[in-house]
Parts: sequence; structure tokens; C-alpha cells
Amino acid sequence: MKRLSILMMSIAMLAFASCNTLQKVASSDSAAASSGQACAVATSALYKTYKSTGKIELTNISNVTNILTVVTSYNQLKAHKNDSNYRKAFASGAVAAGTGVITSANADTFTNTLMNASGLDGVTASNIKQKTQTAATIISLFGALK
Repeated sequence: MKRLSILMMSIAMLAFASCNTLQKVASSDSAAASSGQACAVATSALYKTYKSTGKIELTNISNVTNILTVVTSYNQLKAHKNDSNYRKAFASGAVAAGTGVITSANADTFTNTLMNASGLDGVTASNIKQKTQTAATIISLFGALK
């Protein structure tokens, strides 16, 4: 009887630990997918602006807001650079955004290009206009969308 109690307690502890781990993974995947969706919407808007005007103006508040969204996603990707599940969920979220710019065919390339971008480090709302690489880096991301 005592062995049965110990066995049941062990099974309950194992189940609790497994559920807790699954919850953390699901939470991380959900955050990655949300970040991917936000990034895709912002990138799509910037891409459409670039296609129509040939430039990304840092004086346009909509462009600045979209760039800051991409920068936030970039920072989140860099923080999870060794987590392949996070990158997959991010790419899936980007496709799920439904913008048509990031597709299942280019999502991985886009995600890796964003994660390895160097001109977005340290970009904030207060210094975005002084970061001359910012617009050029965003424009370089568009190469992954072809």
C-alpha cells in the first residue's frame, strides 16, 4: 500500500512537471507567433511604402512606428537566437498575418535575415533619426521577400 502511494505521488509530480514545461513552451511559441505577426504587418506596410515611393522616410510617423515594431521583433528574435522552436513559431506567425508579403516560401529566409541584421541594434524612438543604417537595414530585408 505504501509503495502504491509513493508510485501515485511520483506519477502526479511527473505529470505536474510535464504540464508546466508544456505550458512554458506553448507560451513561448505564442509570444513568438505574435511577434512574427506584428513584424509581418509592419514589414508589409514598409515594403508597400518603399515600392510606391522608392524610400523609407524617417520623418513619417507611420514609418517610424512600423520600424520600431520591426526592431522590437528583431530584439525578441536575437534573445531567442538559439531556440529553433521560437524561430519556427515566429515564421509561422509572420505567414499567418496574411499580408501576402511574407509567405511560407520566404518566411524562413525573412526570419533569418531579420535575426542577422546588424543595423537595428540600439534603435529607439528617441534616436531613430540618428541611426543612419536603420532605413537601409529595413530595405535590405525586402530582398528576402522576393
